[in-house]
Amino acid sequence: MEKRLETMRFVGKEEGRWYDYMGRIFSSFAEIYNYDYTISPLWNEKEPFRQNGMLYRIQGYLEQHLNEEVIPQKMFYMEPVYLKQQEQEFGYLTIGKFDEMEMAISISLAVRILEAFGLRDLVVLIQVKPMQEEVLSHYLDCLDISYQKREVQVLNCDGVAFQILYQKEKNITPLIQGGNLSHLSHEFKELSLQAFGFWGSFSSIYDWLKEEKSQQLDPKMLDVVVTYETELEKEKALYYTQELRLNGFKTECIFRNQKNFIRENYNTRYVISLKESLFETNELIITDLETNEKETVKEMDLIDHLDLNI
Repeated sequence: MEKRLETMRFVGKEEGRWYDYMGRIFSSFAEIYNYDYTISPLWNEKEPFRQNGMLYRIQGYLEQHLNEEVIPQKMFYMEPVYLKQQEQEFGYLTIGKFDEMEMAISISLAVRILEAFGLRDLVVLIQVKPMQEEVLSHYLDCLDISYQKREVQVLNCDGVAFQILYQKEKNITPLIQGGNLSHLSHEFKELSLQAFGFWGSFSSIYDWLKEEKSQQLDPKMLDVVVTYETELEKEKALYYTQELRLNGFKTECIFRNQKNFIRENYNTRYVISLKESLFETNELIITDLETNEKETVKEMDLIDHLDLNI
C-alpha cells in the first residue's frame, strides 16, 4: 500500500511565490528546448529515501522499453527528492544517442536557466576526457559558453561531468551539476545506456535570489474585489466572483466594504460594491481606488467594462 508523505515543508507566502516563479521558468525552458514533463511514482514504504530524480527517469525508461525508440528521449521534472527535508529538485535528462553537440546544448541550457534568474557571476567547471575536449569546446564556443577545467575527477568512466557555481566575493555555491549519468549507478554503466543531464535544487537558487535581490517579483495583484454585507448580497457576490474568474479576472469576494481595509489587505484598484437596492435594476457600483471615482454599471456590461479598464 502506498504511503503518503508524513511530513511536509510549508513555505511562507513570499518564498512560495518565488518557488512558483522558478517553476514557471523551468517549465518554459523545458518547452523551448523540447523536454517532456515527467512524473515519478508516489512514495511508498519500500522507498523512504530518494537520492536523485534522474535515476527514476532512467529506471522508468528501461521498464517501458523506451530504449527501443530511435529518437533520443528528453525529460524534465520538478519534484521532492528527500523525504525528511522535502527538498524540491528540478532536472533535465536526455536518454538515447547523442554527441558532443547535444552535451554542449545541455550545458548551455543550464547556464541560460540561471541567467534567466539574473545570476551573472557564474563559473562553469567541466571535466572532459581528452578525446572529447576539442569537439565539446568547439560547440560550447558556438553557444558562447566559457568554462574552466575541473581539477577534481568525479567520473570513473568515459564521459563529461560539469558543475555550475555561483561566485560572490569569497562565497562559492554549486547550483547545478550534471554530465554523463552512467557515473550515478554501475547498473546503467553495465547496460551501456547513454544518458546526459543536469539537476539542482530550488532552495539553493532561491537563497541566492533572496540574497542578491537581482530580480523583483511583481506585487501580487487582484483585478477586482467584490464586496457584500447582507446574505442576499453574499449570494450575488458568489455569482459575480465566479463569472469574473471564468472570464480570466483575478478576484476575491469579501464581507467588508471599507476602502482602507481593502487597500491594506488586497492589492487591487477596482472594487465592486453590491447593494440590494440596485438589484432590481441589475446595476453595480464600481469604485476606482486610485481616483476615488464611482461608476454605476449594468450587470450585462460588467465584463466589457472591466476589459476596457484593466
